[in-house]
Amino acid sequence: MYRARKKFFNDHAGRWHDMWYKDHSTGRYDKHGKDFDRLFSILTLRPGDHVLDVGCGTGVLVPFILERITAAGILYELDFAEKMIETNRILHERDNVRFILSDAENAPLDDASCDVVVCFSCFPHFHNKEKAVTALSRVLK
Repeated sequence: MYRARKKFFNDHAGRWHDMWYKDHSTGRYDKHGKDFDRLFSILTLRPGDHVLDVGCGTGVLVPFILERITAAGILYELDFAEKMIETNRILHERDNVRFILSDAENAPLDDASCDVVVCFSCFPHFHNKEKAVTALSRVLK
């Protein structure tokens, strides 16, 4: 199951934004704009925050997070699918973005190293949910 899930995400990485975030009637990538506005109205991010974006995929949240944490913050983009990380890196290479190839259960970050952990649309895909929550709680300040 794990390999099949990973293969699915790797196989679709190059088209992910088009598949899920493009409004095909307008051609813009704002299909879920109102949902993202709502999410970021309740998710308190500040300049200088260190944020872990778990299951980041191709980085759909990157612009929203970087806008809030500014160049003073650090954004960790973590995904278990190599092609998702590769695509994300091509789209969002910045000095304050770190790309991590890992599953959530084994996030290779120091204890208490992040102000915020975001799990957007990825929790159902965690292999061991309890272990993932424990690992992600460990990295929170």
